[in-house]
This record gives sequence, structure tokens and C-alpha cells, in this order.
Amino acid sequence: MNMNFLEKHGLNKYIEYFIFIALFLVPFQYLGFGFDISSKNYDVTFFIIYLVLFFLFLNKINYNYIFFIIIFYFVQLFLFLGFFYFDNLEIPHYMHYHEYKLFPKFLISFFTINLYFLILFYRKDFKLNYNILLYVFLITLIISIFYLYYQYFINNFSNNIRYQSTFNEPTYAGIFLYSSFLSICVLIFYEKNYYKKFIYILLSLLVLYSAFLTKSLHMISLILSLSFILFFIITLRKKMNPTYSFFVCVLLLFICILLFYQIDFVHEKIDISIITNEKLNYDFGNRFAPQISLYVWLQNLEQSFATLKISPIIGLGSGSIGFFKFDSFFFNVINYRFVTTLNLNDGYSLIFYLLIQYGLILVIPLIFFIILNSIKFIKNNFIENTSNRASIAQKFFFVFSLTCLIGALIKEPNLSRSTLIFSFLIYSLVTNEN
Repeated sequence: MNMNFLEKHGLNKYIEYFIFIALFLVPFQYLGFGFDISSKNYDVTFFIIYLVLFFLFLNKINYNYIFFIIIFYFVQLFLFLGFFYFDNLEIPHYMHYHEYKLFPKFLISFFTINLYFLILFYRKDFKLNYNILLYVFLITLIISIFYLYYQYFINNFSNNIRYQSTFNEPTYAGIFLYSSFLSICVLIFYEKNYYKKFIYILLSLLVLYSAFLTKSLHMISLILSLSFILFFIITLRKKMNPTYSFFVCVLLLFICILLFYQIDFVHEKIDISIITNEKLNYDFGNRFAPQISLYVWLQNLEQSFATLKISPIIGLGSGSIGFFKFDSFFFNVINYRFVTTLNLNDGYSLIFYLLIQYGLILVIPLIFFIILNSIKFIKNNFIENTSNRASIAQKFFFVFSLTCLIGALIKEPNLSRSTLIFSFLIYSLVTNEN
């Protein structure tokens, strides 16, 4: 009998089973639901992981977590009351009919981010079999891409549609599939069996083309993640001058972006000429244009700058995003041609979302957490002649989760989506174990 199985008893065994289920359901975002008062969508994976962390909390009370979360809550409550109930911030006229949502949105925003704090405080209490987790991941990935190809087939192989498979939006499918492609490349590199290597190559090609069919800009996330990993592999393995390594990776990044920019849908989405009057007055025929993603991202960049002027250190508090007046050229553009409050309440970027609500005191530690843990993992596992190497499955999940996190920081802010919550969980686990 396998002695490892005997060691995993009670709560730990069931936690592992629940994580397997949560991973399997990551692509099935259409099973999620939303709260009208929060304008958020919550996936089943989110609640399963929350349930797991809740039982871990009951099983092992962490007083550091309790102390932290109580202080965090009262700081957020103080900010909320100060800014919105004592008239320190002016709520714009186009949000007055949403004003009744403010306090419920505050509570739900706090409830949502609390899960991420639970992960950080309890990440040492997870014991997972990453090899089994990898098999579960590959199964759900194959189901997802075949359903996407089924959508492609029933639409007569049309390339004018953004396909999303079982995900809520094509952009979430894109970030999942591009991250999966890069992580499968890890399997191809380390696999010794040529038959399995060939299977992985075929799977990677299927995944890459399905990612293209989503017409998502998260190919940029793939490029950034690859450049980040290669930079530190080159620097640490070859003992190369870090400055030289930096320029090599920047050159690689620049070349990749130029190549991708030639793809029609990428060129449409980030067409710089959108800010000319000719483009602004063009009749697109409906409220959405190919460039609207860039409009919205720039609008929320302006919202972030406005926050830095008001409260740079601690932000404006949970639920505050979109509910204060700020000067924005791109808001006027969107209001003129499209939809007044489009993505105004989610920041359209995780960095913007966190910066507006929680300030630099949360954003800077998060960035350092990702960078320093990534460097440590790369040094211990991708460099020759190092001990304590992680398994191939752990390397796979490190690359997958890092790419997803980079993509979320750039463009996908929704903390309740399965792609982000699972990526943050698995990233915290594999880097902690190393």
C-alpha cells in the first residue's frame, strides 16, 4: 500500500479532492452567477476554494489572520464612511441611480478580497499531489478546447467571431489558453518519452490555435511571462551580465510584439489612430468597436491617476471604484460613442482595481510578492546544478499561474473569476513549497 496515502488523512485528503474539483470547473464559467448589487460574476471554483479555506480556518485558527483582517476591515469601513457619507467625494451624476448599491458593494468587495488573504495566511497548510492535479488540468483543458472547436465548426469556421468555449467571455478563454500553451511547452521541454513529447506538441498546437480564435490580447501576457522567465534563466544560468540579459529579452519582446501587431484583430484593437477626430466620428453601426478595450483601459488609467492624487497610500476603500468624479478624456470618448459606465466599476486591470480601492500599500507588496517568489522559483528549478527541484508538474503550474497573474494585472481585474482565483492559489502553493 502506498504509504503517502496513509499520511494524507482526514481533512487534508478532502481538501485535495475539493481542489481537484475546483480546477476541473475552472473553464466552466457559465455555471457562475452574479449579484446585481455588485455587478460581479462569481464562478463555482471561487466558492469551492472559499469553502476549503473556511474549513481550514475552523480547523486551525490563525490569530495573525484574525488580527490582520479585523484591522483591514475597520480601515476599509473608515475610508468608506469618510469618503461617501461625509461628502468628501462627489458621486458623479451618472452613478446617482446606483447609489443604493454602495454599501452592499463595499461588503461584497471586502468578502471577495478576503479569500486572497486567506490563501496567503493558509498556503502552508495545503498538501497536493501535483501530478494528479496536472492530469485533471489536461482533461478539463482538452474538454474546453474541443468545445471551442465545436463552436468553430457550427459557425462554418468563421473567423469573424470571438469564440469563448465554456468561459464567460472570450478574454477569459484567451488568458486561460495562452497560459496553458506556455505551460505545455514546459512539458514538451522536460518530457523524455518521445511518444508523450509528440502528443504534447500536438496538444500545444491545438491550444495555441484555439487561443487565436478567442481574438484575445492576452498573447501579450504570454510574451511578457516568457520574457520574464527567460531573463532570469539567462542571467542566473550563464552568469551573464543582467544588463545584457535585459536588452536581449527586451529585443525579443519587441520583435514578438511587432509580429503579433501584424495580426489584423490585434492591429484593430490597439490602433493608435483611434484618438483622431476622424475615428471618433466614424459610425461603427453599434455601441462596440474593436478599439473599445483600449478606450476603457485608458479611462481606468485616468481613474487610477485621480486616486493617486486623492489617497495614494490606502486608496479609496472597498467598493469605491467608479463612484467618484474624475477628469477623463477617454470617459468622454466612451460616453460620446458607446456606453457611459462601461467597465467603470471593475478597473479593467487588476493593478488599477487594487490601486483605486486599496492603494499603494497593497499594490507594491503584491508586485514584490510575485517578482521575488518567481525569481526564487526560477533559480531553484530552471537552473542547472541546483538542488530541491520541483516536479515537472509544479513547474507547469508555476508557468501557467504566473502567466495568468501577469495577464490579470494588465487587463483582467475580476477577483471572483476562476482563472484568477485558481492561478493565485496555485502560484502561492508552488512558490511556497519551494
